[in-house]
Amino acid sequence: MARQPLSEQVRQLRTLGLFWILAPRRPQPEDLAAAQTPRPSPSPQRPFSPARPAPQGRQPQSLHAKREWRDVPQVLRALIHGKQPPLHSLWTYAELWEDIHHIHSPRLELIHKIQTSCVQYLGWEPSRMALWPCHLPQPELWSSGLLHFQPRSILAFGEAAVRLLHREGSLPCHPFALDAATVVPLPDLKTMLEGNTTAKAMAWEQLRRLPQA
Repeated sequence: MARQPLSEQVRQLRTLGLFWILAPRRPQPEDLAAAQTPRPSPSPQRPFSPARPAPQGRQPQSLHAKREWRDVPQVLRALIHGKQPPLHSLWTYAELWEDIHHIHSPRLELIHKIQTSCVQYLGWEPSRMALWPCHLPQPELWSSGLLHFQPRSILAFGEAAVRLLHREGSLPCHPFALDAATVVPLPDLKTMLEGNTTAKAMAWEQLRRLPQA
């Protein structure tokens, strides 16, 4: 049998000393099936973030509130019910702590009448008005009330109440700042109960000038 002439490419390979090379393996049926099977794309890895340690010494605000009001007398806790801080106005007078222990108090009844008029004629919201004594057996309870209510205005009826809130200098007759609130001096409740129309008109004019609730 006659031998076929060598091609130029084979002659060059033999010149280099390569007398045979491996032919590529023919693809098998299982290779074709594997190539046609879709491979799931690798899921992206989430960057590692170390867990944050729980802060030490910090507790939820509700726990602080419960602890803060745990020892507050029930008669004061009743003044908090139904109120929505921050308040538009906090109402106080020197004898309020005494009056809230009595079923009937002319001064307290007058306060309620004035508040009702503010709701009807000035559009104030009852939930944003509250009573809180400025003269208490435990003075720190006054600060606790301010911290809880965060009032915009403090309505102080009578010179005794104004003096409790303004301990330095002469007694002011105009509004003055107390922390983040504005104290508004108002006539004495006893004077208004005695029928002093001038005192009533002055009190109403001061209330009317306050910003809306």
